[in-house]
Parts: sequence; C-alpha cells; structure tokens
Amino acid sequence: MIAVLVVLLPFLTAVALAGVARWRIGAWVNACASTTVFLLASLLAAQREVAVPFLRVDALAVHLVLLTGLVGTAAGWFRLAQAPGALGAGRLDRRRLRWGHALAQVQLGCTMLALLADATFLVWLGLLAASLAAVAATGLVQGRAAMLAARRALVLGGISLQLALFGMVLGSDVVSGRVARMILELGYVGLAGLAPLFVWTQAAAKAPILAAAQLGPLAAASLAVLLRQRLGSAETDWLLVLLGLATPLLAALGPRPPDRRGAVALAGAAQCGVAAVAFGVGGTAAVTAGLLHLTLLVLTLAAARLAEDVSGRPAALTRAASLAALAALPPFGLFGSAYLVAAAVIGRMPWLALPLGVGLLLNTRLMLAHIAAPGPAATTRSPIAPLLPAWVLLALVLGLGLFPAPILPWFAAMAVAR
Repeated sequence: MIAVLVVLLPFLTAVALAGVARWRIGAWVNACASTTVFLLASLLAAQREVAVPFLRVDALAVHLVLLTGLVGTAAGWFRLAQAPGALGAGRLDRRRLRWGHALAQVQLGCTMLALLADATFLVWLGLLAASLAAVAATGLVQGRAAMLAARRALVLGGISLQLALFGMVLGSDVVSGRVARMILELGYVGLAGLAPLFVWTQAAAKAPILAAAQLGPLAAASLAVLLRQRLGSAETDWLLVLLGLATPLLAALGPRPPDRRGAVALAGAAQCGVAAVAFGVGGTAAVTAGLLHLTLLVLTLAAARLAEDVSGRPAALTRAASLAALAALPPFGLFGSAYLVAAAVIGRMPWLALPLGVGLLLNTRLMLAHIAAPGPAATTRSPIAPLLPAWVLLALVLGLGLFPAPILPWFAAMAVAR
C-alpha cells in the first residue's frame, strides 16, 4: 500500500495544483507533498522486499525511490523560498509558476513509477512521461532560447525513448536478442545522459529548478533498467563500458557550453559515464562503487541546480562548492566514489586506467573553468533561505566522502542479484 501511495500521491497533487490559482499556496502544497512522498519512501525502506501487485519493491528500487524523494523535497522547499525572486526577475509569471509545480509533481510521480514498476513497458512508460514533463517544463521559461532548448530536448530525448521501445519489441524475438539488447542499451544510456545523445540533458537543464533538479533521478532510473539486467552476471557489457568511457571524453572535448547550467549538465553526464563503466564491468565491488558514485552524483547535481538562480556571496560559495564536488575534488564524495570505481574496474581490467583517468581529469578541468564565473544578477528576498536545501545536499555529499565505510554494506546489498 505504501508503494502505491508513493506513486499515486504526486499525480493527485499535480491535479490539485492545476486548480490552485495563488502561487504561494501552490508552492506550499508542492513542498509539503514532496516531503510526504519522501516520508512514505522512508517507511517503505523499513519493509523492503514486500510483495506488491505490478510493483517491484526490492533494495535497489527502495534506495532510488528514497533518493528521488529527497531531491524532490529539496527542490520543493527551495522553490517555496525562491519563488518571489523568480517572479520579480521576470523568468516566470504566476501562471507558469503554477504549471511548473504541477509538472514537477508529474515528473516525480512518473520517475517513481519507472523505479517501482515490475513490467518493462510500465518502466518505459514512466520514463517517457517523466521526460515529457521535463521538456514541457523547459518550455515554461519565457524567451526564445528556452523554446529552442525544449524542442532540442524533445527531439533527442524522443530518439532515446524510441530506441528503447524498439529494443523491447525486438527482444521478443529470440533470433534478434543480441541486437535488441544493444538497441535497448543505446536508448536507455541516451536517456540517462550518456553518449551519443547526452546533449538532450544539457537542453533540458534550462527548465525551472523544480524540473531540472529531478533530471538526476531520471538518469539514475534509466541506468537502473540496465543494471537490473546486469546483476549476477559475470559477463562484461562492452557496449556499456565503451559508451561510459566515451561520454566524459566527448563532453570535455566537444563545444564548450555557453553557461554554467550547460557545464553542470555536461559534468553530470561525464560522472554518469563513470558509473556506467562500473556497471558494464560488473562484479560486486564495481557495482557497489558505481551505485555509490551514481547516488552522490544525483545529490551533487541537485545541489548545483538549486544554487544556480540565487545571487549573493553565500550563493556564489555554494555554487563553487557544488562545482568542485562535480569535478570530483576532495573532500567531496565523488572523489572517494570515483576512486572506488577506478580501483574495482582496474582490478579486473587494468587497461581501462588510462581512458578512465583522462576522462575524469578532463571533466575536472571543465568544472574548474566555471567555478570563478560570475553568478546571476537576479535578487531574492532572502539570500540564505533558498540555499538551505542545497546546503543539506552538499553536507550529505561531503559526509559520505569523508566517511563512506558505514554505508558501503547498504550499497553492497543492492549489488547482489535477487
């Protein structure tokens, strides 16, 4: 019953938000509903491995649901504190802000459906609806640039979803099973932000914070589809390894992003590629390190996006810290998890040390170039309150980087086939 509520509550909230005319009430409803979903997910973690019709409530699903709920909660309370500044700056009017809240709840509910659904088609359907909600939210921002970004995200994200669907259809034929698996992987890694279609997440990152912050959980849900097929397998998935290695190289050597949001999206794709390499190599140690890296990446991406539209010295320091975390610099968590991934991967395939190390170094160079960039000119009524959710997420990333040992058994339990 709790798992059903985790999926249904965001949709019910979206329907209610569509009829709320006052933006302040809508912001409160959005924040409280996201917090309730996170609390329900916490209750779900206490009763893992329960049987629910049409849903799969296992260790991996519960962990990703908790992670998604936490990011949604942080984004909801951020918007509540930052909405006056967004309205004053003219980026969103009251009507667009109301629809932004509703679309964020739709995106949250669809991501939860993709994480918990047992049927492969329901998983694909949840990812489709979540991606469309992110694209629609991108178009809410006023201006021609936002509309062009929404169209670009729609086309490239649609290609990824069509490839995944085509792979599922071909998978029913035994003869074409290997080809179907390759097409399916191309679709889902593209949706997760990996090469060759990683540019779509850079376009979708122009969406309002509520939707952009949840792109990390959407990427994690896409990779989780492929990870479930890999658990317990001793065979190396070379396509996943090669695409994971190519992503940080192409992201760093391609056209330089025009703004910080684009740089954050590219850095997120590069770090997601590191996790994909771990999942492709396989083995309990590599998958455990990859899950830790993916978790820290989702938290770091959300923190970076929550601090993006706030001005002032505290916001500038928060952005610098989040970019340093995305660059996998110590003492933040991505440094430790990247080290664990490299150790586990190189332990099985030493020749991967060079391309993996070069990709991480190029990503660090990309982030360092944007740390000193000036922040937004918009002002907010409070320079501190909107930053509190980002600080909580960064504190988690920092704490897990300094003391990862206590939580490694939690991730190791997810890396074992069920």
